[in-house]
Amino acid sequence: MGNARTKVLGLFYFAAPVGSGLGFIVGSEITRLTGSWQWSLRITPILGLLCIILLSVLHSDPPRGEAEGGSHMRTTSWWLDIKSLLSNQAFMFISCGYTCVCFVLGSLSWFAIDLIQSALNAINDDPSAWRNYNIPIVVGASTCLAGIFGVLSGAKLGRYLRRWVPAADAYVCSASLLICAPFLFFALVSPSWNFYVCIVLVFIVEFLLCITWALVTDMTMGVVIPTRRSTASALQMVMSHALGDAISPAIVGRIAVAFTDLHSLETQYLGLQRALFLTAFVCALGGFLFLMVTLYLVKAKNDVHRAIQASQHDMVAVISGQEIEVPATPSSIHSEVST
Repeated sequence: MGNARTKVLGLFYFAAPVGSGLGFIVGSEITRLTGSWQWSLRITPILGLLCIILLSVLHSDPPRGEAEGGSHMRTTSWWLDIKSLLSNQAFMFISCGYTCVCFVLGSLSWFAIDLIQSALNAINDDPSAWRNYNIPIVVGASTCLAGIFGVLSGAKLGRYLRRWVPAADAYVCSASLLICAPFLFFALVSPSWNFYVCIVLVFIVEFLLCITWALVTDMTMGVVIPTRRSTASALQMVMSHALGDAISPAIVGRIAVAFTDLHSLETQYLGLQRALFLTAFVCALGGFLFLMVTLYLVKAKNDVHRAIQASQHDMVAVISGQEIEVPATPSSIHSEVST
């Protein structure tokens, strides 16, 4: 089940990098054609409506845990679910590590193009020098390719290394972020050296960040029992976005303003660059948090496996310090009695 889920999640998470990259490209082109940046945002509700229609027509929601034999587990109260998730050390470290990834991605999605443009303006001492480069299109294409290869590589590495290292997913996520941190630092200082070197470094950074996406969700599903996975996904989503990409642009922007002189092209670039240095440290922090996941991942997965096995009989399983009643379904009890 684990390998199959990793493959499916790898395919699913193509949407994020490809969508982000296309957003840079389509948004910049619509702005150029209409002369108004607002129109680059007005097309998104149309796409959202199309997605809602497709989901309502084509999507069917299977029973939770059906593929793992845990579809008949009894649900518990929402408050008990939250308490159990907060005491689940593997889940919390995974969520904190992913929050660091979102923090970095949120900052880069807002300011990466601005940083490159301000560097080109400062080098040429011309506030419109960036117009000679198709920066949104180049960065957008780089994001699409890096996302595709990153998600594929992460899913493949996780499936391959899992044969020998049970906590391989966490090690892959940790290694990718720890390697990403120095590349991110050099990507931030490279625009003033060479535009093309900067684009290559941006590609490497995005590739390394995208390695974590499918693996994070796969680990989350593996350390949480089926009846709590929707709550776990919601809690992780709120945590990673509220403390990650929702606030990182504001934090980086505040720091940049503190270092920037609006009358100097050079300080505009240097101010934003210094503010974005924060993301390299957050990236390294995420790597250490995923390294902590390796201490708890295997035990948490074994706990979930025991709970699913217990759900096939009239038993009680202990998950994250909580006793969870997982009685068998009436049909399974009847079959055992008749046997």
